[in-house]
Amino acid sequence: MRLIYLSVKLSLILGFCSTILIGNQGFAQINKQVKFSLPAPPPGKPVGGRTRGGGRRGPCPEVQTNLTALIPFTQKTLNLGKTVYVKENVWGLTNSLRPTFYFYVPFSNEYSFPTEFLLQDEESKQLVYQSVVKLPSKPGIISVTLPETVKPLKENRNYRLFFNIYCEVQKPIPSLRVEGVVRRIELNEELTKKINAAIPSERVELYAARGIWFDSLDTLANLRKQQPKNQQLVESWNSLLKSIGMSDIVEQPLVE
Repeated sequence: MRLIYLSVKLSLILGFCSTILIGNQGFAQINKQVKFSLPAPPPGKPVGGRTRGGGRRGPCPEVQTNLTALIPFTQKTLNLGKTVYVKENVWGLTNSLRPTFYFYVPFSNEYSFPTEFLLQDEESKQLVYQSVVKLPSKPGIISVTLPETVKPLKENRNYRLFFNIYCEVQKPIPSLRVEGVVRRIELNEELTKKINAAIPSERVELYAARGIWFDSLDTLANLRKQQPKNQQLVESWNSLLKSIGMSDIVEQPLVE
């Protein structure tokens, strides 16, 4: 009887240790620091753009954190006489035919500010998509996805995106605006196989390491929506946003 008892006890201990090991392996897969690798800018003239919606304008309420496009950027300081000017270039890559874009919106739907998203073909200057955006129930990070009715983005073509908020309805010029460029690229066969075989948390890293911003961010955002209390995902989210210089956005919630 004693031998049977010891055997059962040993099995339980081994089983418990295996559970801990499996759990730690899962933790390691998600808890890695995610760092984005900034790709070369699109060919041609500088893309320009604006990641922040500026300070208070007209009747816009004062906020702690400005309207923000969650897109990688670079900045260059220019000295024009006595004036110091910061030139910003804002762009990101995607492999998606109809990508999803993320913006931090500092206003809730208690305000009736008209808000819109636009996507323009940079080459032809034709408007590809335009949509009214509903302000969220509370300030936070919202997403805009191109619907199936929009033609797929063409490969190696620049598209300029705009997110506008009109605090003064009677004026045609937006009070707050952010803009940048998205460029769709094709993945090589090796990377395609890796992504298809990877679990979502691994895809986040694969995309980020190769500079495919919009896909990395969207994959991680969807994981966070599915598991909002998962601290490992929170840490990965913080790491990804900090890697593009948006430390002030990491604590903002994902909202509808």
